[in-house]
Amino acid sequence: MEEVFYRPDLVTPEWVESVRRTVTAPASALRVLRFARAAKRHSVEGRLEAIRVPTLLVWGRNDRSTPPPVAERFRSLIADSELALLSACGHAPMLERPEVFAAVVAEWLSATRPRREARPALAGGLR
Repeated sequence: MEEVFYRPDLVTPEWVESVRRTVTAPASALRVLRFARAAKRHSVEGRLEAIRVPTLLVWGRNDRSTPPPVAERFRSLIADSELALLSACGHAPMLERPEVFAAVVAEWLSATRPRREARPALAGGLR
């Protein structure tokens, strides 16, 4: 867990136990295992150019698992994308800096609303 967060003080014994209980519950463990296997089989990076909708990438500037140069590469592969790098933040910005993460996402949603709503609907009327 300490590799995930920029601030190691967030990794308390109680928090670690909470995560352990969640990911070791049978249903969760199966989902995590399926996700890990799928990630190994299918390169996410190789599929990014297919994304054709406005996209926001929120990344920790201090992410040691997937460093910012990877985020920059992902941003360059997604045509209509923006990258927000959060300072003093590791691999899980939504957990480590939830208020900042929420503010960045809310601002992006507001700023991009006209562009996102102008996108043609997908089959079945979904966007």
